[in-house]
Amino acid sequence: MELDFTMQSTNRYKVQVIDRALAILEVLADEGPALTLAELAGRIRLPKSTVLRLLNVLQQHRFVAKDSRSGNYRLGLKLVELGTSAASQLDFVERARPHLNRLMTMTGETVFLSVLDGIEVLAVDRVESPRTVRVPLSAGGRAPAYCTANGKALLAFLPETELDVRLATAKLRSYTHNTIVTHSGLRNELRRVRAMGYAVDHEEMEEGLKCVGAPVRNLSGVVVASVGILGPAFRLADKKLAGIATSVVHAADGVSAELGFQRATPEAAGRSRGRRGML
Repeated sequence: MELDFTMQSTNRYKVQVIDRALAILEVLADEGPALTLAELAGRIRLPKSTVLRLLNVLQQHRFVAKDSRSGNYRLGLKLVELGTSAASQLDFVERARPHLNRLMTMTGETVFLSVLDGIEVLAVDRVESPRTVRVPLSAGGRAPAYCTANGKALLAFLPETELDVRLATAKLRSYTHNTIVTHSGLRNELRRVRAMGYAVDHEEMEEGLKCVGAPVRNLSGVVVASVGILGPAFRLADKKLAGIATSVVHAADGVSAELGFQRATPEAAGRSRGRRGML
């Protein structure tokens, strides 16, 4: 009987620890992006020593990160990785398929849906071109994000601090004479992607191949995937890229709408500014 009581107490303690750790993550998600140890302890009403022990474990497993300068805590990249993996398993792949099919029919090129995994981009679905000269691409294929259009369309919309962490250990290897191999050059390229709303791979991964990719947003407006087309450079000539990019962006926006994202109209933006002005 005493042994059974001890086991029950141990199990209750483990559940309590999990509850407290989840409470920390929820507070950081709701009230972040960054909070001090004292602020976290105050929010979940626990001693700072207890919260510090929990934070150390969460930091060890990359669920939280500590700023080396301020000492504040924020959500860690492990959550981003888990979210990315979860996104690739959700039904949005099926819901995206009609948009991928239409884009393939419109452009005649292989179309793919991708997510970010660390510093790599992972293709979670694809519709292959029926043309004789085509680029086969298998779902599950990986490529460096920094030299592919679908990868750059994902990297460009990361929060700056998260991009810093991902690029900190990234070695920008040269695949062709067009590959961007410096961090400053890549950051300039990502700024262009944000400004244009889409990314282009100018034979950066493989000579003779070009790619155009655009971001897919979820209900909250966070970029969670990208839609891209891949084809021979002679068919994706520079003079055609603007028109092709319009089609790719349209398809990506269609997938975003499937996830509940609604792009603000100029009228809605104006009303919002008006309301802010009256506050």
